[in-house]
Amino acid sequence: MRGTILFVVGLAAGYVVGARAGRPAYEALTERLGTARDNPTVQRVGETAKATLEEKAPQVADVAEKAASTVQGAAAAAADAAKPADAASPGVEDDGGTDAPTPAPPTGRTKKPSSGSTPSAA
Repeated sequence: MRGTILFVVGLAAGYVVGARAGRPAYEALTERLGTARDNPTVQRVGETAKATLEEKAPQVADVAEKAASTVQGAAAAAADAAKPADAASPGVEDDGGTDAPTPAPPTGRTKKPSSGSTPSAA
């Protein structure tokens, strides 16, 4: 949430500064970006980065899959450890928490008044 707020604040500040700078500043910025994009060094670095990403992508995917599996196993173990000992009856297989929710306790009076103490109408 904090990152989103900072992003929106930065976007608003950039808009205000850009609006005050005007069209000439915008055109100068786009010209500098075009010059940088056409620079052979920038193009070479971009191509190297792209090749590296394409080469390393399968390795990153494997590491991410192993990490996800590890986290999933740890979460399942933590969930099992957090269950009370009497959560499942002996001999009954746990279905992974698809039981119906426990009903809320009744509100208000739980006992009927005795026959001798009925309230009188006022």
